[in-house]
Amino acid sequence: MLTNPEQTVVPANFLDWLLSFILTASSKPIVHDHAQKVDGIDYVFEITANASQVYVTGYGEGIKHGDYLVLTQGRYQIQAIDYYANPSCLWVALLVKTL
Repeated sequence: MLTNPEQTVVPANFLDWLLSFILTASSKPIVHDHAQKVDGIDYVFEITANASQVYVTGYGEGIKHGDYLVLTQGRYQIQAIDYYANPSCLWVALLVKTL
């Protein structure tokens, strides 16, 4: 029983609560500035049949769905991203151009 009404009650499954807290706290989009990187060397830029979407293959960690990627071609939002197993910093992402 809590004696101080201002104490926080910890859920029965602390690990589930902690995971939920971490995912919520880290869900804020981040802008990754790759404008100084070179297309064809540091990343590969491919236009899809739908002109508003592009595929980019690149490297780096911490890039996630919803983040923004600034390239020499413009600013894009990440719609989907998959990391390779080896090397784990290599990824391919589906991007949509933003203003």
